[in-house]
Amino acid sequence: MDSTGGRVVLRNLTLEAAGQIAVDMVGTGFVLQDLRLRCAASDAAPVQNAIRAIDVARSTIRRCQIQTAPGSSAHSAIQVRSLGDVLIADNQLQHAGDGIDCAWGGIHVMGDSTGIDIRGNRVNGALGHGITIGSVQWRATDGSDLGHAATGFGQMSPDEGVPFPTARLGPVPVDGQDYFPEPDLPMSDVLIADNEISGCRGSGIGALALNVVHSDVSRAAPLCMRRETFVLSGTIRGNRLRDNAAGPGAPDADRTRGGITLSDVQEVTIEDNRISGPGRTEASGPRCGIFAGFGSGIVLRKNKIDLRTGALTTDRDLSGGIVLSARAQDNLLELVVQDTPISDVRIEKIR
Repeated sequence: MDSTGGRVVLRNLTLEAAGQIAVDMVGTGFVLQDLRLRCAASDAAPVQNAIRAIDVARSTIRRCQIQTAPGSSAHSAIQVRSLGDVLIADNQLQHAGDGIDCAWGGIHVMGDSTGIDIRGNRVNGALGHGITIGSVQWRATDGSDLGHAATGFGQMSPDEGVPFPTARLGPVPVDGQDYFPEPDLPMSDVLIADNEISGCRGSGIGALALNVVHSDVSRAAPLCMRRETFVLSGTIRGNRLRDNAAGPGAPDADRTRGGITLSDVQEVTIEDNRISGPGRTEASGPRCGIFAGFGSGIVLRKNKIDLRTGALTTDRDLSGGIVLSARAQDNLLELVVQDTPISDVRIEKIR
């Protein structure tokens, strides 16, 4: 659907989509309310987005029920890039499937979004994050590009039996050609409030990745890639995040998943969230309550973090209740362009 200033309302409908997007929209003035969307794979394609809303403004997605059938898919349930005044509220997202046999799922807020409220949603069982923050564009040296591929593209290799998400992005070969990722522009005026997220294999609320480490090829002409982190400004408040970072995970010491894991915070307030779940185990890789890798101006206030006792390790990694730094290992500093990864931090009333 394409709206250029009018008002488009879809209310109280049931839609079933196999290998295709159920609702695809761009423009202004959309209202989706009380929809029941069931998404499955087809013989030719995996589960796609239930709702894709690219470059939308003055739009609402409210009280929709979304179910994705079992089957590996790199797509989120709702993918949105907001131009302002967008509300996603009181929706229920349920993802069927065991292990990696399910969709990345959840709500994906793409880079260059502004003025978006995500509140009162319930997300359960996604392969990726309950709410994914940030996006990348994939380009190759021959001038071709993949544009914005699926949310979890580059972090899913079911054929290799790798537990995902990895929170690490690098070049991906497609038909013999390497495609390199570069983060999109920062996200601003983002409110994520009063959501309930549980049983996701990634984080409850998580950046697409901690950062993108560019190679000599991606930094040089013709790609000239420079952006490395997923920059967020806004507020994360009153969310209930339970038993996420489920199952085995990437063992890398400089990756992590948990309640809230952010890449680059620029004036972000994280307050009154309740985070509970498993601590680190030998199979899980690093787990944390709240993590931020880079940025300036972060306020942590009245958050309650309850991680069940994890496995002890003598090696440093990004596990812990609150972890503010990408410095799991000394040699990681070679990968960080900022002289000081995080500055101007205020922590109040931890419980």
